[in-house]
Amino acid sequence: MNFVDETLVIPFATRVEALAGSAEALTSSADRRAELRLDGRIPPTGSAHIEAKGSPTAPYADTEVELNFKGVPMPSMTPWTATFAGYRVAGGRLSLDLLYQIDNGNLEASNDIVIHAMRLGEPIESPRAMDIPLRLALALLRDSDDNISLGIPVSGRVDDPSFNLQPAILGAIGNILTNLVSAPFWFLASLVGGSEEKLGRVVYAPGSATLADDQASQLLLLERALGERPELQLVLPAVHAGDADRAALRVRRLAEQVAAVNLPSEQALRELFAERVGAAKLEALETAHAEASDATQEGTDRGLLLAELEQRLLGSIEIPDAELDDLARHRAEAIYVSLTETGLDRTRLRIAADASEVKLAGEQVPLSFELDALDP
Repeated sequence: MNFVDETLVIPFATRVEALAGSAEALTSSADRRAELRLDGRIPPTGSAHIEAKGSPTAPYADTEVELNFKGVPMPSMTPWTATFAGYRVAGGRLSLDLLYQIDNGNLEASNDIVIHAMRLGEPIESPRAMDIPLRLALALLRDSDDNISLGIPVSGRVDDPSFNLQPAILGAIGNILTNLVSAPFWFLASLVGGSEEKLGRVVYAPGSATLADDQASQLLLLERALGERPELQLVLPAVHAGDADRAALRVRRLAEQVAAVNLPSEQALRELFAERVGAAKLEALETAHAEASDATQEGTDRGLLLAELEQRLLGSIEIPDAELDDLARHRAEAIYVSLTETGLDRTRLRIAADASEVKLAGEQVPLSFELDALDP
């Protein structure tokens, strides 16, 4: 049997050899269903099996068609992948289990597809190609046995002039792939029983690049999910929260400076203030607080004075942009170290080249992961 499709970007032709089988009860009567069984070979090592039941004169009444194709060479599918995906296929084998049932014009169809060791070749311009990151979609689908499995149900009225099987199947595939790449961590979470939020990000305290214990444990779950999809690469953004991180770093820097003076904290604050702002301004500030207390006939509130000293000293501490960038990189590196120590291959991780600013999530700094396909 020869098959040709010239509607594609690259005309497609294939051949089923050694086609043999049986046809029974072929009749013009709609009261009895005919039965067809065919087996053939798809060069070089593939096979085809076809079974069909129905009336040739009333195909929409009660028809069932089952097709099983095994080991079809994927490069021969290049005309379809070029047309609808924009790539040649460099290697792999395809198996299809298709079951189509029509009952009084209602079609219910299942299309179970398994692709083994599929590799994309060079891109091909096609105006009908789906606009999705195909390499990422395939990396999300490809399991640890190098298989891609898809189940695509299709239904409709075959006697409806607007119903067309090919667009229906392509639309279903497009929806699956689009949903996959738009929520990849939801998909990964479904593989290991986690949640999209826990797999898709970690959070840090402002000013910190240290992973909390619960964050480290959720990275173990992410490592398991990545083990299920060996062609994925995790991209680690380097992030900071701008002013929120600056404020936390100032507090830490001042605490370090106070500890370095090696005096009680109150005395250390006075010493630092006198050194940086000036002894005269310290005396003036103390006098102003004392006079304010006298005016209200209350004792001097030393806590208010110390708080003002602390705030003035914090305001004098500069946190340059470069320090924020370093903090951002350290956050990404902490995740890199945690995942590689649990056994994830270093090639599966990539730290973003540039630091970026993010908004706080509550009172924490979120680092949201990204995914990419490993280079072929």
